[in-house]
Amino acid sequence: MLGILDYEPELFDTTETFINSFYDKLIKTIGSTLEDYWLIWKIRDNEWLSDGPVILKINNTQFEFTAFQLQFGLTIDKIDLTNKLDWYGSGDELPLIWNNKSNKGIDNLLGRKILDVNIITHKLVIDLINGKRVESEFMLHGIEFTFEKKDILDKNNYLQIFNALDENGIETFELEKGDQLQKVNIRDKF
Repeated sequence: MLGILDYEPELFDTTETFINSFYDKLIKTIGSTLEDYWLIWKIRDNEWLSDGPVILKINNTQFEFTAFQLQFGLTIDKIDLTNKLDWYGSGDELPLIWNNKSNKGIDNLLGRKILDVNIITHKLVIDLINGKRVESEFMLHGIEFTFEKKDILDKNNYLQIFNALDENGIETFELEKGDQLQKVNIRDKF
């Protein structure tokens, strides 16, 4: 799936199930450093293929995050980075590689200590033509790692990987909580 040989992402709808499934691994990232990362890279366009997983290497472990439809997923050490990528049979028409050191925001976080981990939840809100508003419950949206700051002015000490509507989104500044976005600290296990 997702152009990766023998890869089946483990996808989740609820924050509780996600935390319960990965609590032991994620809590151990606190105090560790981000060692490396990989993104699927489109060679011809020289750009990130945001439909593919985002892989973080922490504690010599691959954390493989992916968004699919309205779900968010994580697998651990399931992707073999040496296997050739083939996006749904596109072969040489869409040549792909695993690329690290390709996102300046994430590059800036390499070697820095992780201070905290939050699970991001999001509420979909739709304003209808008739003036009514329809809201979903808060649902699993992604993950946020908080890193040590380089200095007092550093505001890019975060890494969020989240569902950007059927593809991965990445931000390195703090996403503010609000009516539609909440954070659940990994330490507050259900």
